[in-house]
Amino acid sequence: MPEVRYGVVLNDLCLPDGDVHGLGSGWELRRPTDAQIEQFRPRLTMLYNAMTAAPRLTPPPHEAVVTGVEDSITYEWSLAPSDFRYWVAVRVDSDGLPFRAFVEALTLADTELCLNYWPNGAPDLSPTGARMVANPTTMATFFADVLCDEQAPQQADLGEIRELVTLRAQLDGGSFPEIARMLGLFESTAQLPDRSPQKFLAHMAIVEGLLTHAPGPTDRVDTIGRQLKRNIVLLDHRMPDHRKTELDSFGSTKPQTVIDKLYAYRSAVAHGTDPSDRLDVFAAKWPGPTTVLSLHQFARQLTKRLLAAALREPQLVSDLKG
Repeated sequence: MPEVRYGVVLNDLCLPDGDVHGLGSGWELRRPTDAQIEQFRPRLTMLYNAMTAAPRLTPPPHEAVVTGVEDSITYEWSLAPSDFRYWVAVRVDSDGLPFRAFVEALTLADTELCLNYWPNGAPDLSPTGARMVANPTTMATFFADVLCDEQAPQQADLGEIRELVTLRAQLDGGSFPEIARMLGLFESTAQLPDRSPQKFLAHMAIVEGLLTHAPGPTDRVDTIGRQLKRNIVLLDHRMPDHRKTELDSFGSTKPQTVIDKLYAYRSAVAHGTDPSDRLDVFAAKWPGPTTVLSLHQFARQLTKRLLAAALREPQLVSDLKG
């Protein structure tokens, strides 16, 4: 019997009861077997300890009893192995969604599932050659930005994930190559730390690539900024309530002004000038030392939701781009 190929979900997830959750398009989330845990656990433990610089060898948080709330989380490594919060993704239909497109869909969920470690090879690769597929940079970044920050296990909305997987499977990449290209670029940004200016620039570049065209040299009307404001606001009005851009969450500041401020901050970062004087609207919403990190996370959420809108209505987004 051929060896089951599976990807390890790096997130510490708290999912509903059950050992198997179907995600559609030929994919399932499963609790790993004892043999699978034995295969991947040493590498996760090694990476977790390398990123936390722990004074003694400590298992990943997936194996801990978690108590407390928000800033007073504590871990106690006394969880029974049958209760470990490890999950793996398995393609159960050989004609299902290709694994790279599946990973792209997972990154668009509010709780992004990090799936960058395939201990015995990803399902679309040849059975010969390299036995393991992993992206060490993405894994290290995820551990540093998420798992090494003590927190309660993440709650994933499986309904949302199923919807995104289905939408990704329905996208005809040949008819809408720009959208497919932007999805791949977005997935690759997971390699960059959340605080990285390059990650913010990448998000803004993806939004521009998705929704704008280069104006002609004499076109003073259809500028990049105007295209962004027009198209983002139009798509926001068409999004489901639970997946809107939240550009209207900045007090009395209009969404169009927030877009202007985002673009002004982006321009300052891109041109090497001090962007701190472009943070007024964002500092009012997220005061203190977390302003920049919160802004970067907001830009990622905005990009995710625009990409999800493109999956729902690819022809509309293609037409808006022009």
